[in-house]
Amino acid sequence: MRVLWLIVATTVAATQAPADGTLRIYLVRHGQTTWNVERRVQGWSDPPLSSEGRRQAARVARRLRRERLDAIYTSPSTRAADTARIIAGARPIVTLTDLRERNFGVFEGVRDSDPDYLARIGRPGDALGDGETSEQFTARVENALTTIRGRWSSGQIAIVGHFGTNTVILRSLLKLTERAADAIPRSSDDVYVIELSPRAPPRLRRLR
Repeated sequence: MRVLWLIVATTVAATQAPADGTLRIYLVRHGQTTWNVERRVQGWSDPPLSSEGRRQAARVARRLRRERLDAIYTSPSTRAADTARIIAGARPIVTLTDLRERNFGVFEGVRDSDPDYLARIGRPGDALGDGETSEQFTARVENALTTIRGRWSSGQIAIVGHFGTNTVILRSLLKLTERAADAIPRSSDDVYVIELSPRAPPRLRRLR
């Protein structure tokens, strides 16, 4: 499938729910946490948002306040759920366990520069002790996408996830390689819009 890939700064007026069968997915990463500051591997661990993380979530909320979202989906992790609540206002929030970050097993809490972690993180089939393999993680996130797309064939929704979760979403929906998805710059106050149309290639743009 050909992908129209537009990584551009785009200013967009309030968008109407699409009437042409297009599904727009607003992809958000949770705000900064205390462990992000310390460069620790988070996974299923549950550090809170930092004060900067709450400010980032508030900036995202301002960008999305005029978007007519049908629903906001979030990981159950506190950092994502709190980000979703700041964004949502009165809009409905749906929690999906399958949107959690990868379980990094014995490496949760270590610095992301740890040599053993770096040596094992990319190995196929390595569950990192009592965690998940990359294949298990990918299958889980794709199951969340199947659930979401089974509910929404068109309309506008937001997904509040994690760096790893959102990488899988980009790869799956845009048919990207892992390297191409990882190369897309994503700070905690970025919003990317994935447009899935029955009559055009998938499109990615950054919302300003």
